Amino acid sequence: MEEFSKVLKQLNDFLDSIKPGVGPSPKFTASHAIMCLYIIAEKQPIGRKKLSAELGIGEGSARSLLARLKRLGLLDISKKGLMLNKQGEEFLKRLSLLISPPKRVSAEKIAISRISTAILVRGVAEKVGNGMRVRDAAVSQGASGATTLIFMGGKLQIPGVSQDAETDFPEEVGSLVEELKPREGDAIILGTAERWRDAELGAIAGALSLLGVGW
Repeated sequence: MEEFSKVLKQLNDFLDSIKPGVGPSPKFTASHAIMCLYIIAEKQPIGRKKLSAELGIGEGSARSLLARLKRLGLLDISKKGLMLNKQGEEFLKRLSLLISPPKRVSAEKIAISRISTAILVRGVAEKVGNGMRVRDAAVSQGASGATTLIFMGGKLQIPGVSQDAETDFPEEVGSLVEELKPREGDAIILGTAERWRDAELGAIAGALSLLGVGW
């Protein structure tokens, strides 16, 4: 629990450090900042133009975001492109104690759109409630919505839908358990959309809302 709290504070401090200031500001969100690190980690070295297209933000906004990440000491920028340095890699490693990277999954029977991305969020099941806060956060990022599952009493549940989702939806939920390996008290967010990036950003926004961080 102590380690969880320390990493949560680190995440909150990170997001506070890159938050756009007052007045005309770059058009990126906390979800874009997290997704940016995941994309660089997966595709490095990557050019700024390609990265901005991957994130779905303008090059000017991407430039501002990258400048903030570099100022925090998380990136190296060279002629080859953008790469995470040791500090950036360590940050993502510690972040994995709170949330998993977004994973593209097939979950049409429990999601509202064709495309779904799953994120595991540690220790937040009791904060989910009816899932509306997570849904609203996902929609704010362009997703169609979100489905949240909680692992309570040794079972994955969908609040208001299923008390035993693995029995009711064996194919979809069984694959989520296998891929994400939830533990008691964890939550799984399915960000759903008509485009992969919107689903991923929506799932991240939902995760941040449950963790109580972001802007």
